[in-house]
Amino acid sequence: IGIAVLIASTASRSFVAFGAPALVDFVHIPLVLCAVAMSPRLIRASRACRRSCLWIGVLLVVSIASWLDSGGQLVRPFAEWILLAEPLLFGVALIAALLALPEPARLVHARRLELTVILIAVAQLVFGLAVLLRGGFGDHVQGTFIGLGSGAHIAGAVATVGAIAACARAFRDRQNRGRWLLLATALMLLTIAADAKQIIIAAIPAILLLILLGNIVVRGSARAQRRARYGALVLGVLFFASLFVIYAPLRNGGQNYSVSGSNGKFLATELIVKAMSGRPETFLVGLGPGNTVGKLATLTGSGLKGASPVAFLHLSQSEITAKVLALDNSNYVIASSSVWTGLSSALGLFGDLGLLGVLAYVMAWWALVRGVGRRQSTERAVVIALATFGAILAILMIWLEEPNFMLPLVALLASAVASASIAPAPGRTPSLAA
Repeated sequence: IGIAVLIASTASRSFVAFGAPALVDFVHIPLVLCAVAMSPRLIRASRACRRSCLWIGVLLVVSIASWLDSGGQLVRPFAEWILLAEPLLFGVALIAALLALPEPARLVHARRLELTVILIAVAQLVFGLAVLLRGGFGDHVQGTFIGLGSGAHIAGAVATVGAIAACARAFRDRQNRGRWLLLATALMLLTIAADAKQIIIAAIPAILLLILLGNIVVRGSARAQRRARYGALVLGVLFFASLFVIYAPLRNGGQNYSVSGSNGKFLATELIVKAMSGRPETFLVGLGPGNTVGKLATLTGSGLKGASPVAFLHLSQSEITAKVLALDNSNYVIASSSVWTGLSSALGLFGDLGLLGVLAYVMAWWALVRGVGRRQSTERAVVIALATFGAILAILMIWLEEPNFMLPLVALLASAVASASIAPAPGRTPSLAA
């Protein structure tokens, strides 16, 4: 089912583009719920998965409490919850299933899951090359996300996740290290070809952390590890510095305008805090599901396309969302670069569900990944790199609720967490399966 979820979430837009009904784009949701429904015994056997499920339940309670406080359609708290919780539920199901396997089989299946993520990223590369050979560039390089407005950015994000996985393989496989690193470089170049500036911004610290924290030398002394790590880090810095020099949009992104006058996130933050000031309880439970600047907010009001499968819900649009979207549409700087838009998963999570919602969401993720421990390992480096990549994107735009990106990221994270539960080390944290 996990493989089916990944295929459904990354290939459905291609199916729709070739004539499949639009509902195909939502098939991944029942598949994820089915995976969870089939795994209660496995979930109960893992303390990490039990704790994560507890916090996912708290997130649902907070969403309902926020809806009761702010009002709106009955579907809103459940729509908000499924958008945020689906990647978490997928991670719980994957990790629970992997941890239930004997250690040799667990490692084999974890590596297969990692390879699946790489193959999905390679699919973005193949589709992207086909467009580039026809003279397309920028937003036309959409990978398998054909016809999706943000397709180029999503393809770039999935390619970056694949690049992280390829780097992890390079750290472990000395014989094929050059090939894996070449693939990782090609995937990152696809992101540049897609002109996905926010992906590049988030990828730089993520890749550098992966290099700094990963075990680049498979066997060797601590001194050899440090030398290899710092040498690779220098090469990584030089690569991204060269990219900054060569790729003009990264240099010119801040020229000819005042950030404070054009950044929609400043306006969104001001509007949210001002609205909360009049209702103190909303600092805890938020202003209501879909009432600020998260993904659900973009599915409200008259701006939603009539052909959209969710248009029948007729979700009303809040004043905050209307003002932020109006600024996005009227300001050239914001409209031409999503980095400056007022939409943001992190800000939307706080605005919609308050501090309690943020706490529940963060703790649900922490429960899943804390088992990688503090021991130096490639798996720990992968988890930290993915967390950094996702956190930066969550601030820049509405990425936490984007299943086309989050589900492949979670699959790679689950592979790393399951692999980390195998390798013994003195003073390691207790096993996730304990």
